[in-house]
Amino acid sequence: MPDTNTRPAPAQGNLYQLESSASSRYNGFSFRLDRRFSRSFSVITNYTLSWANNDAGGPQSLPENNYDLRSEWARADADRRHSLLITGPLSLKYDLNLTPFLQVNSGAPFNITTGQDDNRDTTINDRPAGVRRNSDLPAGLYAQLPAICAQNCGPGQTPLLMADFLAANFPNGVRAVGAGSFTANLRVSKIFRIGRRGGQASRSGRGEQGGSGANGNESSRFNLQFSAQITNLFNHVNPGAFTGVLTSPFFRRSNRVSPARQIEFNLRFGF
Repeated sequence: MPDTNTRPAPAQGNLYQLESSASSRYNGFSFRLDRRFSRSFSVITNYTLSWANNDAGGPQSLPENNYDLRSEWARADADRRHSLLITGPLSLKYDLNLTPFLQVNSGAPFNITTGQDDNRDTTINDRPAGVRRNSDLPAGLYAQLPAICAQNCGPGQTPLLMADFLAANFPNGVRAVGAGSFTANLRVSKIFRIGRRGGQASRSGRGEQGGSGANGNESSRFNLQFSAQITNLFNHVNPGAFTGVLTSPFFRRSNRVSPARQIEFNLRFGF
């Protein structure tokens, strides 16, 4: 209990209650622009400006304070303010098709915690006083923080006060938002037509309706399609979720990244 730090039912151990009282709210503005420049080239653009809030990170996430859920209402874990998608299929001569895909997102929030079980509820997810889930840490709250753990100090240094550490590295407060992401993918496909069907010679086009396509031209007896899918074309480093534990040496950093450039080849034979 919050006043005595004793279990409500000591003989039962930890008790977990799952309930459907959580809520979420999404507000977004989406703008889409499609432009067809020719019969073989078009561009599709989609931009979304959105705000997503909820009071639970998932069906089995635990709140900081089990007896007061008001501080849990904040930005959702997957809330990204800006999202831009650009794609445009391009059909060239000789049944060669290119499909670029560009995705840009702003950063998602992360939860700032002390790394301690300050309220002794056996869950290490306590936040500094006055800080909501997935919310920024104002510089005015630094003085309320305990001493920083020794692992955050270099060799020969004495443990610093967490307030001094944060003031030196984040003088204007800590913005609890990770890095954005940039992903560029490209799909390349080429169709080879072999033989004749129905006495008509096969022909190559620009991928227009009635010409080239995923299933090939009906006038061709056999179709051989070669394609390559390149993900993360420019091998851009996209950091994963950021660490929000104040007593961690990885605080305000990411210890994982999205996959590097990958190329997948496919071969399809139609008859």
